[in-house]
Amino acid sequence: MGPGDSPGGPQGEALFRLAVEAAPNAMVMVGSDGRIALVNAQTEKLFGYPRSELIGQRIEMLVPQRNRGQHPQQREDYLRDPQTRSMGTGRDLYGLTRDGREVPIEIGLNPLKTGNGTLVLASIIDITERKRIEDAVRRSEARFRLMVSSVKDYAILMLDPQGLVASWNDGAQRLKGYAEPEILGRHFSTFYPPEEIASGRPDRELRRARDEGRFEDEGWRLRRDGSRFWASVIITPMFDEAGALTGYSKVTRDITERKRSEERFRLVVEAAPNAMIMVDAGGRISLVNAQTEKLFGYPREDLIGMPVEMLVPQGRRLGHPTLRESYFGKPQTRAMGSGRDLHGQMRDGRQVPIEIGLNPIETSEGLFVLASIIDITERKRAEQELRNLNQSLAAQIDETSAALAKLQVAQSQLVQAEKLASLGGLVAGISHEINTPVGIGVTAASHLDAEVRNLTRAVAAGGLTKSQFDRFLQSVSQSSDIILMNLRRAAELIQSFKRVAVDQSSEERRRIRLKAYFEEVLVSLRPKMKTTPHRIELDCPEELEMDTIPGAWSQVLTNLVVNALSHAFDPGQAGLMRIEVDCTETGVRVRFRDDGHGIAAENLAKIFDPFFTTRRGQGGTGLGLHIVFNLVHQTLGGSIGVDSAPGHGTCFTILLPQTRRQGAEP
Repeated sequence: MGPGDSPGGPQGEALFRLAVEAAPNAMVMVGSDGRIALVNAQTEKLFGYPRSELIGQRIEMLVPQRNRGQHPQQREDYLRDPQTRSMGTGRDLYGLTRDGREVPIEIGLNPLKTGNGTLVLASIIDITERKRIEDAVRRSEARFRLMVSSVKDYAILMLDPQGLVASWNDGAQRLKGYAEPEILGRHFSTFYPPEEIASGRPDRELRRARDEGRFEDEGWRLRRDGSRFWASVIITPMFDEAGALTGYSKVTRDITERKRSEERFRLVVEAAPNAMIMVDAGGRISLVNAQTEKLFGYPREDLIGMPVEMLVPQGRRLGHPTLRESYFGKPQTRAMGSGRDLHGQMRDGRQVPIEIGLNPIETSEGLFVLASIIDITERKRAEQELRNLNQSLAAQIDETSAALAKLQVAQSQLVQAEKLASLGGLVAGISHEINTPVGIGVTAASHLDAEVRNLTRAVAAGGLTKSQFDRFLQSVSQSSDIILMNLRRAAELIQSFKRVAVDQSSEERRRIRLKAYFEEVLVSLRPKMKTTPHRIELDCPEELEMDTIPGAWSQVLTNLVVNALSHAFDPGQAGLMRIEVDCTETGVRVRFRDDGHGIAAENLAKIFDPFFTTRRGQGGTGLGLHIVFNLVHQTLGGSIGVDSAPGHGTCFTILLPQTRRQGAEP
């Protein structure tokens, strides 16, 4: 049965109905009067009507209200020239479902001639999903066209299979300088320099893109004004569903500045004073400089493209790829192999100690690492020499420390000897001072003894007169007064000397009146003063008291006086020493002055140093003022300074807090 023929006989009609029922699309048969004669299950499913509500009804019930009025006329027009065709070509068709929805449909019409006239069999397809996809595609294409048009930094154009420009975006006009009307239809070789056109490069690029599926390259291109720029070009072929070439997409970007930056980078790397090696993520060397050639002994053409492991010593080469991959997994600027000795493998087989700094660099081609390599052979040699020197110095320090310890022991012994000598001088002073009152007392006692014997003889002879007895009593009275007075004087001297002597050997703290105590110390120094023409004056407030360590003061004053007697005065000079005591805002100030010949400027800074003396070989130990310095600073918790100039005497100034500092030693 051909198109337009009706099924013949009952059997043929049954088969026809079965075929219609089994059709995957909605099938509706309409008579010339426009009434529905036959539907299948897919029709019920599509429009939502059971077939009992469709059979005998006018077909317009399935047509949306807005199209229903002109539909009978369109149906009559079709029946005047019925033929198999699509209905509503070029127009959107919709069917009206039972629930009032409008469904986009596609209709195929097939006329059937029967004895009862012409029937039309309509095949109806629900194209809702297709419409959705088509709308999505249209929106996507609109967005794509908008995106391509709005891209300013890339020239995006379409070429036909022969390489003629078929489309042009704003980025292309901005980059190349051509307006769309003046470039459409021209060959894309317009953008290539003459030498590239002469070499056939544009056509080769199209062939490679077609054969390989993509072509990517960099090179010089021309603008409309003839200026050149360095371009990154990607050409992609486009094929239809049958695999036929329909054209090419071409994306061009101006990377002139990047090219210049890369060139500057290469120049900087080349001029670097260290060996510089750039390695890609695969571990292959992509860039080296002249210092690399010099260090490793390879020409750069033997290095480029080779695994960086060729420069790693054989013993470490096997594990190096793992270390490299670990670094690329977490790249950061850092020193490589911190805490380990690294070596590089030279072309001649030598291994050179090196230091490596790693710096990751992100590029359009991926991640690279720039390694800065320094030959530290000389540094290693210097470090070894320094270690040797340190060992030698350590030995010398040990020897010096041992000698210093011995010296400190000797110094301590000398200081103790100096203290004992001072105490010995004090004892000598005691004996000299006591001799006078004791001698007078002895003389008085001897005289009294003689008078007693004379009286005894006179009594024994019976010739004692009243006048003799009176003279005896007078002599006894005078002698006893003399003896008592001098014994008291000796006792006072002994008590004073005892206090000073005890204080000099003791570090006990107590509260003292400074003037009274200083006078006692000066009394103990009187024997030394009697052998000289010099004088000591004391100027101190009568009631000034201080919580201090008297023994330290005794030693300080004694050493200052002895130092002045030994060094301050020229032979034959009658010198004056003054001790001046006053109060300051923070404590007590004691100044010891002399009017001697002063101290030379070159010696002034050294006078408190141990063993410094200008009378070496003349009895000077050089410890007196050193002892004074330590007593003031450590024991008394104060400070001492000196002011002197040749010909103008010397002044030692001692400053003490009213209460000794916590940090001072007892």
